Amino acid sequence: MNGYPVLVATEYEDPTADLVITELNRRRVPVLRFDPGGDFPDSCVLTARLSPDGWGGQLHVGERTADLGSIRSLDACGRL
Repeated sequence: MNGYPVLVATEYEDPTADLVITELNRRRVPVLRFDPGGDFPDSCVLTARLSPDGWGGQLHVGERTADLGSIRSLDACGRL
């Protein structure tokens, strides 16, 4: 995923998150939506490391991947 993505951590049936993602898409902001309770660990792979330079690694959800070093924000919606 190119650019500086926003991670949206929520259930897949979350109408509030749907509104947020629709607006981010309208603004052409890369978005990676995942359900930590439903995706992890079956359809989500997280490789992470913390160094003096900050976070590194990747989050893979299905066919989509986000570089943790380029995440601009995390939006936790719903009932996590």
